Amino acid sequence: PEAAPERSTDPLDFDPPRKLKFIIKETNDVFEVSVHLYMVVGRKTNPRDRKVDIDLTPFANREHGVSRYHSIIQVVDNRISITDFNSMNGTYINGKILQPNKPYRLRHGDNLRFGRLEIKVLFVGIADHE
Repeated sequence: PEAAPERSTDPLDFDPPRKLKFIIKETNDVFEVSVHLYMVVGRKTNPRDRKVDIDLTPFANREHGVSRYHSIIQVVDNRISITDFNSMNGTYINGKILQPNKPYRLRHGDNLRFGRLEIKVLFVGIADHE
């Protein structure tokens, strides 16, 4: 797959949102998470697994190719980025694969893919700027 290009800052990228809304493409299930500085995305299949902040277990199983510790969403300099944590099946933004361990800007309306699990991400609670 083609690698995701670098992404620059938009005029609308002033403040991080208060929440992220995820829409699972396959089922149209929706869930929201509050934005924190550092959020691990993955699945937790047994109590001994490491903690994940965005748990895709209800939507993904091993066949979807979502790793237990798949990627990281974090806020740096008031910008939200996503980094693939060297997952087995990759993380994608808008169909482009992310290079492992390299942060990429995340934007309102981006389509993410964790392995084969496709999710649309929306920013919730963005302050208006004039």
